[in-house]
Amino acid sequence: HVLDKLRRKNLAMIVANAVGGDHGGFNSEDNAALILWQGGERDVPLCSKAALARIVVEEIASRLSERSDSRARIQGL
Repeated sequence: HVLDKLRRKNLAMIVANAVGGDHGGFNSEDNAALILWQGGERDVPLCSKAALARIVVEEIASRLSERSDSRARIQGL
């Protein structure tokens, strides 16, 4: 369902957080998530929400850096 949403909405990235059970979520300090982007994914095991937020930001920065690098190569910079 999440991968379909990524493609259908032509998103650069989507984060699907697990809720309930042993995965944290609402009323919990911890959470787990699956980060998906075109051509890749990262499974983030249960960790603090603060740590999860840092990981998401790192992945966004990494994807933006890759895009910037590939654009520079295309433009011959």
